[in-house]
Amino acid sequence: MERSFKSYWFISFLLTLLLIPLPFSSFLPSHAYGQSTLSTLELAAEGIKVSYPEGWSVPPKRFANMVEIVNVAPDQLGSVEPTARVKITTETRRDHAEALQRL
Repeated sequence: MERSFKSYWFISFLLTLLLIPLPFSSFLPSHAYGQSTLSTLELAAEGIKVSYPEGWSVPPKRFANMVEIVNVAPDQLGSVEPTARVKITTETRRDHAEALQRL
């Protein structure tokens, strides 16, 4: 009897976890469902491409080896202070072993 109770409890717990988010899904931003427009930052020399969402932008470079992506729309750069930023830095190393050591 105890075993079947545990099974039913576990199944109802899983169903609850699956069903709770449904009423709240309308409050999520559209990009939560992959509907956001993405822009791409390409660092060709390093062979890197980074996608970032609408409303974010790439400000002018402050350092030669660093690129930033900030949560400010391109038309608001300079007038609105970012509250989040992603910094991408690159370093040239002699070989793979030295690069791994740096990590």
